[in-house]
Amino acid sequence: MLHCEVDSWNPLTDSIPIHSWVHPWLPLMKYRLEPLYQPIRTKLAHALQNWQPSDSSAEAVLLPWQKVFKQETWNAFMNKHIVPKLVSTMQQFIIDPRQQILDPWHWFIAWYDMVPLPSMIEILEKCFFPKWLQVLNIWLSTNTNSQEIQRWYIGWRSLIPQAIINHTIIKKILTEGLMMIDRKISGTLNVQQTSPSQSSENVIYNTINNHSVTMSSSNFISSFKDLLEKRAMQYNVLFVPIRNRTFQEKQIYQLNVKKRIGAYSDNGGISFNKIHVLNTLVQPLTGCQGSTIYHNNTHQMFYTGLAETSFIRSHLSLYISNDNGEHWTFIKTIYQGSRARNEAKISRGEARQDF
Repeated sequence: MLHCEVDSWNPLTDSIPIHSWVHPWLPLMKYRLEPLYQPIRTKLAHALQNWQPSDSSAEAVLLPWQKVFKQETWNAFMNKHIVPKLVSTMQQFIIDPRQQILDPWHWFIAWYDMVPLPSMIEILEKCFFPKWLQVLNIWLSTNTNSQEIQRWYIGWRSLIPQAIINHTIIKKILTEGLMMIDRKISGTLNVQQTSPSQSSENVIYNTINNHSVTMSSSNFISSFKDLLEKRAMQYNVLFVPIRNRTFQEKQIYQLNVKKRIGAYSDNGGISFNKIHVLNTLVQPLTGCQGSTIYHNNTHQMFYTGLAETSFIRSHLSLYISNDNGEHWTFIKTIYQGSRARNEAKISRGEARQDF
């Protein structure tokens, strides 16, 4: 009888959820109901093909089965039929401090106790936090009041469930954001540094309670990294620190250019001139021709370290070879099991090609 009812059940049209008439049999039949679960999952999967996270009805239909299906089976079902939709939602999610629309965030986070935690962490790590760090980084370069940025940070943190915050990856990302704010505030307010964790927490909360400061980005141009950061902001290019990535024990930052060739117009859009985006960003800072620096750079990815170290993945590296930053060395790198074959040295911005 139950087999026939399951076969005729249509989750898209039947108003009575299937768990309401299957679950009462669980105490009596237990494992003998397991042959029903596969056809139930098949029908649920079919119903989810055109589903979008904005439709919360799926949660009500699926949640009663979370403790019924085996854990590995449930996780596999979530990863196959729910996670891809959540990934798409987070990829399309726009982070805008001026007018934040949080509906997609709520659609996503509603699944955090149903979707496997590693999957939720991976979505946040790859689809949400890179944009979040980019917005924070851009915002910190403006004259926005520091209290407003801190409230924004704390507001976002309050939207993340504690179970997710407690995860090591998310803790590191949030700490990274705190340290970005801390560096900005510390530079503006001349706050005495303690340890990074104590400094970040103390500065942000003390500033919220005691200060109202307008930050000027002109105070922070003190290194090649800061100059490059300013150029990146002008072109709205992602420039963020990369977690757990160092070169010669220095923090590596990512400068992500989606297109190598851009365009600009000086006549109101009647005609456009092509520009090499990476060259436009770096050449004014080094005095080098882009062909010298960006030889065969097809990966469109640039990494720069905090003041002392810069690094372009796959083809080119830059590090500052002395303490005051007067001498820079560019390294053309070819990743075929070896590194750093040729060098071009730059002293005080003047290039000399050695390869």
